[in-house]
Amino acid sequence: MRIQEIHLHLCHRFPVTGIHPADAICEFLQRNLPFCEEVPGDIRKLVIHGGVHLVSPQPGFGILPDLTDQESIFLLFSDRLAEGAPEIMIDIMCGVFTELARNGYTMSLMDISDEAHPKETIRDIIDQKSADGIVIHGSVINQATADLIIDRSFPHLVIGHPDFDNRLCWVDTNHELAGEHAGEYILKHDAFPTFFIGGRKNEFISHEREKGFRSFLLRHKHRVTSDHVVYTSSTWQEGYEAAMKILSYDSSDASAAGGNQIPGSIVCENNTIAVGVSRAIKELGLSVPEDVAFLTFDVYPYSTILDPKPEVVEINVYDMGVQAGAMICRKIDNPGLMIQSYITLPEME
Repeated sequence: MRIQEIHLHLCHRFPVTGIHPADAICEFLQRNLPFCEEVPGDIRKLVIHGGVHLVSPQPGFGILPDLTDQESIFLLFSDRLAEGAPEIMIDIMCGVFTELARNGYTMSLMDISDEAHPKETIRDIIDQKSADGIVIHGSVINQATADLIIDRSFPHLVIGHPDFDNRLCWVDTNHELAGEHAGEYILKHDAFPTFFIGGRKNEFISHEREKGFRSFLLRHKHRVTSDHVVYTSSTWQEGYEAAMKILSYDSSDASAAGGNQIPGSIVCENNTIAVGVSRAIKELGLSVPEDVAFLTFDVYPYSTILDPKPEVVEINVYDMGVQAGAMICRKIDNPGLMIQSYITLPEME
């Protein structure tokens, strides 16, 4: 079989910046995919008008290895992830795709997040022998799906550590360690007192990053108290409001900044929150890092275009995709192989 297209569902514009996902996708393809010499105009039209982008080995679309009559692997993902950070999803997919192509596999992309019975879709893939293996994002897998995959002994790899079944094969990055890197930066620059603006209190990634951040600083005799942690719904508006409250210090109202000290730093759990914090810093006429240190996690999707720009704890998710692609190939060759690993360590940008 020959792979004809890779579909990615996108249905939003970038908040605040007004950047259309099409621009980000086309720029990413030109910058990162060696087999895309140029991005044809109709790809951009598909993104803008249909919420879909297409990469194809058809004539005129650039150079691709010959994938005729090769096996295929399905990559199942959730548009909930794509809507929140499309470039991260693209990076992961392109990393997986590159490694699979290098090993002679094609890749088909499916979104099962809106299906009433995602388990049946996966059952069909297995029963119809549509693929030799599946790579699944953690946002779409549940216990019923996990039981099916395990019972059938089907080669699989989950991107993201599932917290409900220890029999699944998975890879993930260590978000707690990423939080420790943020704490190390704050300690090194003596940017105290520090504030952490996170997502919802029960969000796994936000919780892990906060945990690593606070525990690292506690080990070094700096306690981040609960009044220096703000939980949000990960919108730029809530990030802006939280930052304005933190930064609008008034000596006659010490509570405005969560205490009686001018804030030394703000750590944002994700890029969307950082958009609001950056706007607040700029509106108040503050300088980074002279007046306040400003830090977030992940380069995508906004950190490179913010003004002022934050320091970034970066995770190379393209490399994560490459490693995931290599691991699913090993799993296909050896179905009894158990893979449970933290890969692609975070580092300061």
